[in-house]
Amino acid sequence: MKRRDFVKSLPILAVAPSILSYTQKEEIHLVALGTAASKLIGRSSDNLKVDSITFITDKRPRISKMNCEFIQFAPPNSAYDYYGGFRFLKKEIPMQLELSDQIKQRLDSLKGRVILIAGLGKFTGTFMYSPITNYLDSKGFKTEGLCSLPFEFEGGFWRKASIKTASSIQGNQKVLDFEQIRKQKGNVSIRSAFEYADDWMLGVLRIML
Repeated sequence: MKRRDFVKSLPILAVAPSILSYTQKEEIHLVALGTAASKLIGRSSDNLKVDSITFITDKRPRISKMNCEFIQFAPPNSAYDYYGGFRFLKKEIPMQLELSDQIKQRLDSLKGRVILIAGLGKFTGTFMYSPITNYLDSKGFKTEGLCSLPFEFEGGFWRKASIKTASSIQGNQKVLDFEQIRKQKGNVSIRSAFEYADDWMLGVLRIML
């Protein structure tokens, strides 16, 4: 089976209620949260028919599309344990994270549909997804979410934390469970697994657009 055909056959774990049809004039804005989502959207930005892209992550992705906004975010020092001059992310769920004024101002400036995309499984995507969706909902935005649950080989703590995050969000969202790839395709290499995952995310996003 070709990779593209395989991706089309994958199920979506949770699908939002039917989305109302919109006119072509309505603006569409993507907000990519975390490293994985930002790299994925950055690589594909020239082929996405959207009005703006906002990256919220630690480093600016290498992109060619010009109408992109970068907001730097990194886990706070309290999220790390320190040992022997090195630091490690704690395996615990932090207290509710507050959005910076820069993030709030950027979100407030968007008009139309806002699609938040995040690869759950690391700190930024897992623990900032809820605060951002809650803020957008409180402001009355037409918000849609697209997030993913990590592979089991990425760590039991992060998978459980991601499931908790995804299950707590209400409203229009789609959740892709990457373990479905391994269940359908078998024990593929890590590189191939992530390639299938990227194709799946992009395919669902294009349908949403």
